[in-house]
Parts: sequence; structure tokens; C-alpha cells
Amino acid sequence: AGRLRLRVRAGRIDFDPADESVKLETLALDYLARPGQSWQVHARHGEAPRDLSVVRLSGDVVLSGLRDREP
Repeated sequence: AGRLRLRVRAGRIDFDPADESVKLETLALDYLARPGQSWQVHARHGEAPRDLSVVRLSGDVVLSGLRDREP
């Protein structure tokens, strides 16, 4: 739909050409699900395919966020 849905920041990002995966360390992930919702995830480690379609997290994973009230 052309709308930003996922923003990833990490202390270290490595690309593995063997399997085209992305390895992340000390990461913060913003998930922009819908207008009015703000979700943040912090973790020590993450791994994802090149397109970041799925991000697997491990190590002290913390989810926090805010959701507007729905009618």
C-alpha cells in the first residue's frame, strides 16, 4: 500500500550472503500497524530474511505500545 509499517534500528546489522539473511544485534523495532497505534519492540538479537517479512527476536524481548480506543 506504500505506507511504512516497520522501522528497524540496530547497534549492529550483518548480511549473510550464504542464505541472504539479516542478523541484528541490540535492536529496536517500531511497528506501525494502523494510524493511532504505536508499538515498539526491543531485543538483544534478531534474524530476518532479506526483505524483513518476518523478524525472529530473542534475548530480553520487550513489547510496549499504545492503542487508541476503538468505538
